[in-house]
Amino acid sequence: MIKEFRSFSTLDVSEMFFQSALTNCFIAIKNNENSNKKISELVSNSWLDKYEVWNCEGEIDTECSNNNVTYVEGEKNKNKEPSRIFLQATAATHIFCIAVLERYINKTAQTLLIKSKIEYFEKFSLEEKWLLLPLFLSKKGFVPDQKPFQNFSELIKIKNALVHDKGQKIPYDIKNGEVDVYKSLGLTIEDAVRSVKTTKEMIEKIAKLIEQEPPAWIKDPSHDTIELR
Repeated sequence: MIKEFRSFSTLDVSEMFFQSALTNCFIAIKNNENSNKKISELVSNSWLDKYEVWNCEGEIDTECSNNNVTYVEGEKNKNKEPSRIFLQATAATHIFCIAVLERYINKTAQTLLIKSKIEYFEKFSLEEKWLLLPLFLSKKGFVPDQKPFQNFSELIKIKNALVHDKGQKIPYDIKNGEVDVYKSLGLTIEDAVRSVKTTKEMIEKIAKLIEQEPPAWIKDPSHDTIELR
């Protein structure tokens, strides 16, 4: 019964991936705000420096009251959950954006190319597919060193960094809201928002290049809420 019901679903898989990217991007934004708020409240304490010295395993003999220690440790633990959710949601945003772009270009090619060209087309990388499909249709193509393709290339680099990451352990730092290794993996709000906007722009651009209408779900005004961030 469930299988039969699902077979009638009209939801495009690319749309499903795009909605998932949007959802995760908003989750990342919200949890990043919560995390930053907790950090701001914590670092505003004038005695935090004493705690940090005390926390250096006794290298410098500085006292810190038990109440202060308990408070800081408690706030650190509270902050770990929104930080964890933020990182997971940011990574998921990038992965879903790649899924959208891969699914969309393959589906578009299957619709517009003849079978012999499709078999040839499928051998190319994701970047090559987006560059070549308009050319296969005798249309003007993307300019690789210009937006949105330039940002698309960066998104692919982020995806590769995430997938092939060695799992470097990152020490917890109260004051450092942006750890360099997070930046190298694209785990920032700026990168997540750019990935969503790039996905939208790539689909709109290729539709223009091949003289077709972009899908209704990419033109939905509700998607523009991401521009507010």
